[in-house]
Amino acid sequence: MKKFLGLILRISISGVLIFLLFLKLGKEKLALLPEYFIGAQWAWIGAGVLLFLSALFFGTVRWQLLLGVQGIKVPLASLFALNYIGFFFSNFLPGVVGGDLVKLYYLGRKTKKMSAVFSSVFMDRATGLLALLTIAVIALLLNLERMVVKGLLVHVLAWLLLLISIFAILLHKKSLLLFSEIIKIKRFRIGERIKNIINAFQLYGSKKKILLQSYLLSIFLQLEMVIIAYSLALAFRLPIPLLYFFLFFPLIAVIMSLPISISGIGTREWAYILFFSKLPGISEIDALALSLGLYFLTLFTSLWGGIIYIVKGGEIKGCATSMSE
Repeated sequence: MKKFLGLILRISISGVLIFLLFLKLGKEKLALLPEYFIGAQWAWIGAGVLLFLSALFFGTVRWQLLLGVQGIKVPLASLFALNYIGFFFSNFLPGVVGGDLVKLYYLGRKTKKMSAVFSSVFMDRATGLLALLTIAVIALLLNLERMVVKGLLVHVLAWLLLLISIFAILLHKKSLLLFSEIIKIKRFRIGERIKNIINAFQLYGSKKKILLQSYLLSIFLQLEMVIIAYSLALAFRLPIPLLYFFLFFPLIAVIMSLPISISGIGTREWAYILFFSKLPGISEIDALALSLGLYFLTLFTSLWGGIIYIVKGGEIKGCATSMSE
């Protein structure tokens, strides 16, 4: 019942945000949106699709590395299919992490190592967020005097330090001591499950090379995502310097990841308007068109994940598990 009410709340939030957006822009401005797509340079949109597929592939390689630490071996092709299915569902479930739940369900059920799979999915998402914040901090430090939004550096650094602190706690070999009281809870095996999850995280603490490789892959992936957004600006002939995509896109991605709406609908559009409409020569309708363009590009690319799911469901072939070293 609580999950159903939470879903209704997120749908309502998305609906209210979209309604307020319509009131803010008005019919005349919104009527201009089709012109962006009709007059788009489709070669740049095609480039965006190819970059998306590339990002999905390298994202699968990252996840495969993290699963290996947990003693879970899945052929790259099977894992890519599951990752693609998760990408498809992330467009329809609350927040951008909804697809992660799909991956967790199918791979956890297949391997019978739910805690290990959960830790890999969490680390996969967390290293991506760490890379996002790293890029944003670098962009701010190198171009602080040119930034439109003041005080962003403090907030982004706070997020970065918080994430690093979470990493330090979860990966430390003595982190189990911090949860000593919780793991004593026997009801519904809560304590046992928490202990298994923490033990799974601790495995990464001794695999710093794997973590570094995952982080570097994440940097590359986030750079690809920034270029994808920039390709949409080129397709719509919007005069936005690449610099601002390196700054704003990571911040927008963080906002979208908050599970307060359905797949970021509403929060994404307001975030794009908040950041990009402050730039010279960029109107609110320009920012909205950019947001919708990226959403439609994402939705179109993800449809193949839906087709894979219809054909094979969540079946995973060639999966093997072993005790982690």
